Amino acid sequence: PEQEFNSLSSSFTTLGLASTANEKEVKRAYYRLAKKFHPDSNPQASADEKKLLESKLRLVIEAYERICEVKNWK
Repeated sequence: PEQEFNSLSSSFTTLGLASTANEKEVKRAYYRLAKKFHPDSNPQASADEKKLLESKLRLVIEAYERICEVKNWK
């Protein structure tokens, strides 16, 4: 449970939110960050920059999925 809380807390932090954020706020942050870090949204990025964007996008997706799983949101 302690580790689960830390994981959930870090998931909210990854999305730039407080742990009290509601479902709508979480979705809004997720979509904003997914668009920001999606490689297709950054066509001028170099190959190395695209790899970095992809890793950041992966973190955002994992954080969003973790929050939705724990909170039973779809």
